[in-house]
Amino acid sequence: MQRLSNEQDINTHRLALMQYLNTQHLDAQAILGISRRSEPCLYEVGEAILTQGATDKFVYFQLTGKSYVRLKTEEDERILGEREAVSVLGEISFFNKTPATATVEVAPPAACVVMRISYDDFGDVIEEYPQVREILSRIGDMRIISQYNGFTSFKLFMDMIGWLRDRFAINRAPMPAFEYNLNKSVLENFGPHDRLLEVGDGPGVVCEVIYEQKPELLEHLYIQAARLEQAITDPHRAQPSDFHRGQYLDEQFEHIVALQVFNTIPPSRIDQQFEIASRLLAPGGHLFMVKLRLLNVQYTVGNPEPELLFSILDMLVERAWPDALAGDPLINTVFLDADLDPLMEWNKNFCEGVRSGRFVLPDDMEGEDRVMLQLLHGQAGAGIFDPDELHFEWLSWKGSEHGLQLEESEHRPELGYFFHRFRKPTS
Repeated sequence: MQRLSNEQDINTHRLALMQYLNTQHLDAQAILGISRRSEPCLYEVGEAILTQGATDKFVYFQLTGKSYVRLKTEEDERILGEREAVSVLGEISFFNKTPATATVEVAPPAACVVMRISYDDFGDVIEEYPQVREILSRIGDMRIISQYNGFTSFKLFMDMIGWLRDRFAINRAPMPAFEYNLNKSVLENFGPHDRLLEVGDGPGVVCEVIYEQKPELLEHLYIQAARLEQAITDPHRAQPSDFHRGQYLDEQFEHIVALQVFNTIPPSRIDQQFEIASRLLAPGGHLFMVKLRLLNVQYTVGNPEPELLFSILDMLVERAWPDALAGDPLINTVFLDADLDPLMEWNKNFCEGVRSGRFVLPDDMEGEDRVMLQLLHGQAGAGIFDPDELHFEWLSWKGSEHGLQLEESEHRPELGYFFHRFRKPTS
């Protein structure tokens, strides 16, 4: 651990801490009280911020980087999950006067900047501003819900955030087609001992729909989200959705519903998502993949520059027809606003080449590549732009590459909706 001494860096990190505390609705004076008493420190990769079983003297605010939560038992030692910036560490031990229940160590690839405040100073702040205890206790409750890896039972989730439930109604508005398919494809095939995992951006809409239809399934429903705590505290803001925190789960489920997952991540991470989903599926289980957006656009939280999920198709077209794009993207895109769908159209040189017969499907292209080229060629030749169809076919192929069998699909571009239902073979 290294204390930071550069005045400019210190001020930058104090500001970041103040901005985080402001999102937790602390009073301005309480925010100043914590930030002024905190010191910035740098922890290198592999270095422990908290050590299981050790009594600490600080509460920590992890401002940058990623850390692993490790738990050692008599049987083994394993990673329970991850913590990302900004995270509060050690406050439960402070409130309960107990040693750390797990080790938190800095994960690759970069060091973590942590603001730490001593127990004595933190106690003074709480005595002066009792609101701090209430706010940080709530954050601790959220962590109990997520169990570090974004996984929890729907029952615990409901018990702990029922006070926020009325704010979630907005999430149900665009989902009538999905609810119909959920009833038909999941509930009608739900065995007496089956369990269901909802993976997505929270806050439990899938489990809510199932619970309304069959309350007796409450104990069978689970949630996993990459940023479950943020989804709970700010349910109106879309959070990035993926399976990556599910890699730490020692669980299997007969049904997994991936809501808004495979259409919101970069192409380079699609294979990772299928690998984790396949491992979490019990033999014979089903992966129900749902998309509720008209265009395949990824929005990184806090970043106004989205990227197209299917931009990888540029390489495929250039491999088949090296002069097809004339140096421009396959799909020309104009982003008017980060909250609006972009204006999009095919590369004009590509369309003209297809219509004139200059670009003919190559005989040596096979499998997924040929299917995607046929779709691209057909749409460009007909003057049609349907990115949903491209994404739809691409994901069906990707699932089969990871040993999943496609059993059912529906594509409704007029609603910005599609689903795939994959089955994991029993052997």
